[in-house]
Amino acid sequence: MMKRFICVFTVIIFFAFPLSLHADVVFWNDFFYENEDKTEDIGWESFIINSPSGYVIPTDEPGSGKGVPSNRGYKTNIYGDVYEPPKYNIFVFNNGEHCRIEAIYLYNGEYWGVMSPNHWYQPPGWILMDDLLVEYKREDFEKENENNFYTYTGSFDAVLSAEKIVLWEWPGSDGGKRIIDNEEHNMKSSHFLFAYKDSEGREWCKSSYTTGWICMSDPENKTDIPMFYPAPNPIKWSYDGSHDWTQEATVWPSAEPTAEVIASTKIGKPTAYSSKLSSAASQKESSVNSIALPSSDDQTNPIITTILMIAVPSVIVIGVVTIGLIFRAKKKKAK
Repeated sequence: MMKRFICVFTVIIFFAFPLSLHADVVFWNDFFYENEDKTEDIGWESFIINSPSGYVIPTDEPGSGKGVPSNRGYKTNIYGDVYEPPKYNIFVFNNGEHCRIEAIYLYNGEYWGVMSPNHWYQPPGWILMDDLLVEYKREDFEKENENNFYTYTGSFDAVLSAEKIVLWEWPGSDGGKRIIDNEEHNMKSSHFLFAYKDSEGREWCKSSYTTGWICMSDPENKTDIPMFYPAPNPIKWSYDGSHDWTQEATVWPSAEPTAEVIASTKIGKPTAYSSKLSSAASQKESSVNSIALPSSDDQTNPIITTILMIAVPSVIVIGVVTIGLIFRAKKKKAK
């Protein structure tokens, strides 16, 4: 009985802890935290910014017009890379930049998306979904061609003997290709999910080990396979999730906001996190008690965050196992 409890508890900890971290990252936006039950999760989708203005200014909540302060992000990442400081006192993203959206919210008949934060961009803000374009992805190719997939029964010799393997986003894609090497052991232990045959008779497989496609007859791309399946142009986002790639969207040029726009954009209210910091500062009668939002120096170091992500669940599991062993030893002693 105790063994079963330990196993179940361990599984719960390892699944629940990352989820709580994810929720914590998003709740840095108070509006999301307070209205999470009214938002719709769209699975951390990637988009291209495409506003008629040439840029977007994330807001603290949908339709508020109040920008997200740019002094809250980290100055470096866990690898020691130094980020270029923001140009303005609020976050601005230009057309052509990529962003990820966590969830959407309907406000006054328009959908707004909360942008996923990263080390230098936080807390997260909201932007209009109409100002975003959807890119063609590997998943779109696989959905379009799912009726043409089959189980591969051919030879694996070319793949297993290759000095390197070229991974394509999808067969004949015009996107960037990745090269992996010294992967014979991993390729032998993996299996191929499904196969696809192109118009030239080449067979392609998607491996369980990789996130791309491999040409089985020419895994090293020695014949310089042409890009015969280019991605269609990006299209506008639609709520129903339908992707009609024949409906090309107008692509607006990138631009910078004018000084007047920046000056007239108010800064949004502090998040719950920054409010606590301000409260603590005022209790200490610090000179910073007049500042509404703390600088990036007040942020937790990303290295510490990473260590905690590993250490906390490990300590909990070790504690549970130790309790279980003590309980078992006492039980044996009692017998």
